[in-house]
Amino acid sequence: MKVVGIDVGSHSIHVLELNVQSRGFQVGQTKSLALKPNSNPTDVDLEVIEFLRQIISTHDVATTEYVMGLRQDRVAIRHKLFPYTEKNKIAKTLPFELEDDLPFSLDHAVIDFKTIRHRGPEAEVLACATLSSNVEKILSFFKDIGATLKILCPEALALANLIEGYDQPVPHGPAMAAEIESASITRNVELLLHIGHSHTLVCAFENKRVIAARSLFWGGKNIIDAIAMKYQLPSADAAREMEMKGFILSSKQQASFEAKVFSETISTSVKDMVRDLQLSILELKTELKAEVESLLLSGPVSQIQGLGAFLTQSLEIPSNRIKLMDRFQNHIPEKSDTFEAKFIIAFGLALEGLKKPRNPAVNLLRGEFSGQKSGLNEIFKTHKSIIQWGIAVTLVLFVWSSWRSTIGFDLETKAQALLKTKALTMAGLTAKNANERGIEKYIQQKKQVALEMKSIEKVMQTETAFNLLKKVSEMAPTSSQIKLDVRRFYVEDKRVWLEGYVRNQVELNLMQQNLKNLAVGGKITTQKPSIVGPKDRLVFALSFQVKRSSE
Repeated sequence: MKVVGIDVGSHSIHVLELNVQSRGFQVGQTKSLALKPNSNPTDVDLEVIEFLRQIISTHDVATTEYVMGLRQDRVAIRHKLFPYTEKNKIAKTLPFELEDDLPFSLDHAVIDFKTIRHRGPEAEVLACATLSSNVEKILSFFKDIGATLKILCPEALALANLIEGYDQPVPHGPAMAAEIESASITRNVELLLHIGHSHTLVCAFENKRVIAARSLFWGGKNIIDAIAMKYQLPSADAAREMEMKGFILSSKQQASFEAKVFSETISTSVKDMVRDLQLSILELKTELKAEVESLLLSGPVSQIQGLGAFLTQSLEIPSNRIKLMDRFQNHIPEKSDTFEAKFIIAFGLALEGLKKPRNPAVNLLRGEFSGQKSGLNEIFKTHKSIIQWGIAVTLVLFVWSSWRSTIGFDLETKAQALLKTKALTMAGLTAKNANERGIEKYIQQKKQVALEMKSIEKVMQTETAFNLLKKVSEMAPTSSQIKLDVRRFYVEDKRVWLEGYVRNQVELNLMQQNLKNLAVGGKITTQKPSIVGPKDRLVFALSFQVKRSSE
């Protein structure tokens, strides 16, 4: 079997073929076509169609699958957490979670998701959505070519296959939803910056798993335009200058005037990308509480000398170029920077076509666009009897099991809708927080408020130690009856301790008799004194319980 990754850009088109074997794969033929600059869009489409027709004519339709990338600026990607890990549940709930987050209506959108990891009973996912018109255009494009597309995948998630283990199952870990939402946890991430001709892909990775993806409207074309304007060159000559001589000086002390001007022309253009990148980093900090530890550079423009040092200085983040294909060298016959710069996205798309159900591919050919796949008729003719037996067994199993899943899913959907309605009307939650986690958080907050109110009420009803001292003073005999010196008075909960000295035992007995009216049950306990008094005075230590509240 063969899997072909097709990367159609604004500047060129790259096609990479993987020959799938029993123990892996091997990179087969690769093809590239530089598109004519400043051409009519219709002429460009015809040029691409003719190029792909020539490639497809060399393949067997029954044994070849095609994977194409969708430009990242046409895909909305959102990070979401779900309190369950079942894929079918996530797929049913996802539209409700995204309806307030997308800049377009879900009625005209196609949605799929990628599971980042399982955290205990929860799933952390990246939801992908695009307009149906974008998918229709791609399918129409393939219809003109004379082939059938198997997978339509966002560019950034295809690029992530070079960092992640594309052939590994979804990783599992402990539950961390509460920590992620709290301000006490920080997610350490590294950014992969793939700088292309017209746009730049920004992928954030945590523990080698992509957690966010963005697209910046900046690329090598911006530098080419700056060079062309500065030196009054045609775009083709400016592109050649950038590719062969592009550099940014780290120190200008000993450089020539021409080198300084050339370096400044490139660095000034790169500063526009730095500003956009700073906004993306701020967005990651705000939404995911992510702290960027390092910046990895790839793509054709990343080969500009001194670019990593310039970004390190501008962003104060270590920035270095990375060779993403190094760990796949055993599968790639050609080893060069030029090969990686050209075919990295096409390679990631082809890897997406190798994914298994345990870690499924992200495919925007959903719903009405999930039509019959290429070569299905030929496969049916070849394995007709086996397929018929399989269909018969499947129907038998479906009859007894379908009612269980159908009823369960219907009840769950209704419960989710009712839960959201009650959360909006009764709890006053926002549409974004009107889910199970938001309601649980709301209930916990209300319980905490009730407990605090009870505590405050109890404190308000408790008599203070100052009032108890006042009562003891009022209950004690007058100064004409005894000569009393109080040296220690303290209250712990409902018990009062009193220490001091009087002149004799008669005065002490009189004071104890008076304090019985204040003590609970009239019980006064004599304690061992902790103080020393004058020799002509009698030292005493008394304790008794009092009522401090209205209970």
